[in-house]
Amino acid sequence: MFEYQFTPPKFKLRDEPKRDFVVDEPTFQNILTNCGRSVDEPIAAGITAKAGAGREVLQALYTVLYDCGLRAGEAVKLTWDRVNLDERWIFIDAGKTKSARRKVPLTSRVVAVLSGLKAKADERAKAATAKKTAPVPWVFTRYKGKQPLTVGWASHEFGRIAKALELPKGAVMHSLRHSFASRLGNKGCATADLMALCGWESPQIAKRYTHLNDARMAEIVGFLEPKAAEAGK
Repeated sequence: MFEYQFTPPKFKLRDEPKRDFVVDEPTFQNILTNCGRSVDEPIAAGITAKAGAGREVLQALYTVLYDCGLRAGEAVKLTWDRVNLDERWIFIDAGKTKSARRKVPLTSRVVAVLSGLKAKADERAKAATAKKTAPVPWVFTRYKGKQPLTVGWASHEFGRIAKALELPKGAVMHSLRHSFASRLGNKGCATADLMALCGWESPQIAKRYTHLNDARMAEIVGFLEPKAAEAGK
């Protein structure tokens, strides 16, 4: 027989995977070097890249994730009308949380890689106008600019590169966003600033994404040391 259960059931939520791998600059440059190789050009023994997006598109995407801290889903949905290269910002109008709506400033290398994509997008737009067809609005595309890049495809390609470079198992495309927060955190960026840049709603999330390195921890403890001038008194 069935009985009524008057106490609410308890569910244990699955813990979010712990991602503490931080991509340093040399590793990031190696990742960029191995982007977008053709099917006929193996990255390493037995490892080849799927066709679809070229080297320039993947390099630009990974650079935006690494230097702007965007979520991958935000990046692949990005359209050119949300990018201002002259004023150096990207506008995210919607996302995972209410705080996802934000304007993100661009580094010089992000401006450089996006300028390259914009030039090609403008050429395709002119061709589309001549054929009386609608131009493709997305920033990151594949299949010669005909379709938007997908998170799954870009993540799969990142996994191939990570395997070729023998990076730790925890090195995934999402590590680029963690690395953005960690790099700023190690420079002393305030939690509130990280929340605004990354579109987070709570300090707890910012803490989860920011991994302080040994140098930063030593620097923090060094604040307790007497200054040289005071020590000489």
